[in-house]
Amino acid sequence: ILYKTNKVNHFKAEIVLDIDLSARDWSASSLKVYLECKRKYYLKYLAKIREHSISLKPKGYELGLIIHDTLEEFYKNEHDLTYNELIKIFNTKKANNSFLTFELEVYREKLKDFIELEIQRFKNKRKVISVEKRFSFVIDGIKINGAIDRIDETSDAFEVIDYKTSNSLKVDTLKTYPKTKDFQLEFYYLAVKELYKGKDIKLFYYDLSKMKLLEEVVIDEKLELLYKYLE
Repeated sequence: ILYKTNKVNHFKAEIVLDIDLSARDWSASSLKVYLECKRKYYLKYLAKIREHSISLKPKGYELGLIIHDTLEEFYKNEHDLTYNELIKIFNTKKANNSFLTFELEVYREKLKDFIELEIQRFKNKRKVISVEKRFSFVIDGIKINGAIDRIDETSDAFEVIDYKTSNSLKVDTLKTYPKTKDFQLEFYYLAVKELYKGKDIKLFYYDLSKMKLLEEVVIDEKLELLYKYLE
């Protein structure tokens, strides 16, 4: 626009690499990017080109990061299960972006619903045994890693919980799972199976937008698909 003598040449060449992907560390996020678009995987994880944006709106992950940090601190320090205790932590999180500040104000009210739902859940005997649990291990010769938002223990099961602030969250079904590229909960399942023994494992997305738990119901089917990709 400013300099007519300069011409922008878009890079469209084919990328061919001699690389052993099985020697790389994989998270659920990097695997998802690879399965969606190998070119994007190259640019993000191999060339390490950072995404650039001049939008005044915050990135999608910024709100989620603040909510995650709030809930991590809340459960890690075993605060009383009250809105006042939760909001004290939430109020320490600041945003420089005015759009993000607005979104945080909306979540200030949503967290009331969160506490009410949690109070109901804790009426059944349960305890939070871990938050932001990091893991790294080898499965089928492939190193996988990540961090689990939260693990609850009940009398008969471990409940793996992943917080989500997206307002369009869905879980896979028997009809949709063959095309899925998202194996985040399956990574968590394998990690908990490795870390803890003796109980069933249930997987949930905690939909913080609609304040409800969405259970992963096709675990076995998606695990079988994941093993094929790892192979």
